[in-house]
Amino acid sequence: MRFGISSFLFVSPFTTDSVKLFKKFKARGFDTVEIPVEAPEHINPTALKVAAEKAGIAIGSVCGCMGQNKTTSWSRVLPI
Repeated sequence: MRFGISSFLFVSPFTTDSVKLFKKFKARGFDTVEIPVEAPEHINPTALKVAAEKAGIAIGSVCGCMGQNKTTSWSRVLPI
């Protein structure tokens, strides 16, 4: 079994600079981290992968943050 943590508990928005948290998460016993993406331009995927490998933690999931002012392509087609 692996234990994970959402970076959303510590920082929002998550940016490439937020990878400094990976070592802290690993030191607290977590095996994976969830990365909530508020805007794709906030992160460099390659830098995230390298930082996670260096810290010894896996990126267990990546999720999109859809707040009040953000929409999915379906909301343009179907009224929500």
